[in-house]
Amino acid sequence: MMRRLVAATHLVLLVQARGYFPHAFGLYVVMVVGALLLLFSAEVARLVLPAFLVTEPGMLGVMAVAAHRYLELGSGSVSALHVSPLRPGEYLVALVLGSAVLATLGGAVTFVAVLGLDARLAWLIPVIFLFAVLSGLLGFALSLRYRDFPRFILGMIPAVLLWQAPLLAVYDVVPTGLVAWIPSAPGILALASVCGGGGAPAAMMGWVVAGVGLTAVGVVVVQRIYQRHLHSGWELA
Repeated sequence: MMRRLVAATHLVLLVQARGYFPHAFGLYVVMVVGALLLLFSAEVARLVLPAFLVTEPGMLGVMAVAAHRYLELGSGSVSALHVSPLRPGEYLVALVLGSAVLATLGGAVTFVAVLGLDARLAWLIPVIFLFAVLSGLLGFALSLRYRDFPRFILGMIPAVLLWQAPLLAVYDVVPTGLVAWIPSAPGILALASVCGGGGAPAAMMGWVVAGVGLTAVGVVVVQRIYQRHLHSGWELA
């Protein structure tokens, strides 16, 4: 299983490279870093950094996974995939991991550009990786609901707005308890804590453990939705 998963993740990254996904994501990261460094003072850049770190793996993670899915559906390669030794759950995990790797690299580059090389990177990397995985799972689940990418773009807007709502608690717009039930909340609050320099190691470990638990549940739930989706047959037609 692990060998198939590693091979599948490598293939996902290769397909994304051929589809210029990493290039587009890299361009977005450069634009974000440029905006943070050139348009904002150092104090403001540190203040808005959590919002940019949430947007990179959040919205773009959702879109990257879905775009990859629609690319494969359009080329007919999904039909071949499902007669290969790769199981549907492994395909799901590989697709999400490929997106999460790019998101983590982009988040780390953005963090270093604003705050410099810092020991907090040791916490940022697992937190942003788990948040990117969860965001990718959301993108995969939404792609099962819509048959084409334009409809997906329209349908994802309310989902992404809700997904990023815990940012309101980060900036004290709403109480944390009001958005704590959203699965993205642990990751977003942890990212804000890392950027702000707060958060004891024990508390950060709690965030990571919560992220791992949510990721495990998310994989199981989305995989079951995907299995039911495959039984409908339209994807393999």
